[in-house]
Amino acid sequence: MMVVGQNDPTGRLARSPSPRSPELVLKEVGDTERTEAARELVTAMKPAQIRELAAPMRRKLQDFLSWNQATTEDREAILKIWHAVNDAALTNAVVELKDALRSRKNDLRRWDEPARQHVKTWYGVANEDTRRKLQERVERMLEAAIRLELPCFQPALGAQPNRAVFVFPADKAHSIYVSDGEPAGMAARDLCYALACFDDTCEARDLIRGESNARLLASKSPEDAWANAANFEGYAGKSD
Repeated sequence: MMVVGQNDPTGRLARSPSPRSPELVLKEVGDTERTEAARELVTAMKPAQIRELAAPMRRKLQDFLSWNQATTEDREAILKIWHAVNDAALTNAVVELKDALRSRKNDLRRWDEPARQHVKTWYGVANEDTRRKLQERVERMLEAAIRLELPCFQPALGAQPNRAVFVFPADKAHSIYVSDGEPAGMAARDLCYALACFDDTCEARDLIRGESNARLLASKSPEDAWANAANFEGYAGKSD
């Protein structure tokens, strides 16, 4: 807790929860204090309290903290707001991804005609070697999906790479960056694409995009399909 003193003569920035509304606190402090006041407010709040804030106030808190110029402490406060607001969307996408991967794992164990045809659609061939390699991939992907927790997700504020999510393949922490910080429309297939790009899961790359292009690649060049993230995204996230 901050001590009332030379740097905070009024005690207005004390970290202990205040009965006053965030609107009132930010109105009372001066311009030079607003970043610190916003950080202190967010730090004192529980995620449920952050979710209860009106959207304009959440945006105002984030604006005061200003990601690009923010200190480490300020960014932690921004992430706390972002995670609290987007917890449900992110959690649902992870659950859907794990369900999809478990379904593919069962398909590969069963290895009946529909399962083989599904593999051939996305990888061009459906022999025992492909089956074995896919079983290894799906297992690594499922392990990675199980380890995905809220702190793994980060808002890529201002980034618009034409994907809902993007990653840095060598990142062993498996951080997933959500384009423009908006995960509402993110699906399990988006997460599947992201995880497949990590070096320790599938080591896939963004060679081509789009479902129809990925299917065509599988029919023309199975080797390239194996290296393409969109092909695993299609295989794991879609049932024919």
